[in-house]
Amino acid sequence: MKKFDIEKLKQVSLQVFEDSLLPNGALVAAPTHQDYYPKEATNYMYVWPGRDGGFALAAMLLAGKDYYQPVLRWIWDRAEDFQHSEDKSHEGLLFRNYYLNGRIYLHYLQPDQNGTLLWSIGFKKEFTKKSLTALEKKVVIKAADALVRIWDGEKFTLPIEDLWEERGTRPGQGVLTYSLAACATGLESAAKMISNKDYKKVSESMKSVMHHYCWDDKEGLIPRRFEGSLGCESVPDASLAGLVWPFNIGFNPDHLKRSIMRFEKELLSEHGFHRYPQDQYEGSLGDGHNHDNDQAGAWTLLTFWMSIACHELGDKKKAEEYFNLVFKYVDDDYLIPEQLFCCHAVPWIGVKPLVWSHAMALFAAWKLGKLA
Repeated sequence: MKKFDIEKLKQVSLQVFEDSLLPNGALVAAPTHQDYYPKEATNYMYVWPGRDGGFALAAMLLAGKDYYQPVLRWIWDRAEDFQHSEDKSHEGLLFRNYYLNGRIYLHYLQPDQNGTLLWSIGFKKEFTKKSLTALEKKVVIKAADALVRIWDGEKFTLPIEDLWEERGTRPGQGVLTYSLAACATGLESAAKMISNKDYKKVSESMKSVMHHYCWDDKEGLIPRRFEGSLGCESVPDASLAGLVWPFNIGFNPDHLKRSIMRFEKELLSEHGFHRYPQDQYEGSLGDGHNHDNDQAGAWTLLTFWMSIACHELGDKKKAEEYFNLVFKYVDDDYLIPEQLFCCHAVPWIGVKPLVWSHAMALFAAWKLGKLA
């Protein structure tokens, strides 16, 4: 295997981030407008401000750069319904994704974006040992207040969508595990930054619900959705590696380990980890293009995430193995794609690079002691 170059990873990751940060502060998911982005891949010229943005901003700190001010300024000044909304139930919340000028593109509520953004700002505060800026404080209060408002002690009071944007729940239908863990962690982080007893209270309420219901003993797996009229959905989903880091809210370590083992058994391929069984999204243009078998590739960000999870759970050997697995297939340009494909008759071209993938690569390198 080619020798891994940490300095090149840092350099390229910074370039990808800076190419994706537009002059108005919008941070797009991938630099679709750059010459090195494949013309065959789908358009990712949209903003996912809390999740992709939150992880990317925190990861850039590991590479020595702080870009929080322009991105948070875009969220505060431009993100539709965030600072002010005619519909008060929407104020302070982050939805699926946004146009570059801040208008909402698709109006699906993803509360994990609020949670991730709060965690990210808290990460910055701990990492830099600096006090919150005035802008950071305003964003934290607005985002945390919104999460408090939409949680009734058992469920979210608005319809929500999961991070993969393929399933959702209405109040009473069930709780999405990853989303709730991200929100509980974000509010816990907000409580450390801002003196507000409601943040801690609601975070503890969310944790209590998860600790009581979030385990399927029959399947030996943490379900990706639990309780409610739709019942338990015990499908292996690699995003739940996020329950090990950074959204570990005190889960039973044995439950985490057993879930990770299921992911390894059912989601690991030659090129890395898939999102869930029978995933078909492959990041192509889709309509009008020939498809080999409509089968997704292995998601690089998830393979890095599993590396981090294994490291946190004490399996340093697997952590190294999964980290190296991605770079076995990444090209010499160190541009990390969204997915690595192994099931198509001809090489399949998808999204390359993905900002979130570069962020998770830096986090995995940091956890494994590869970053100075």
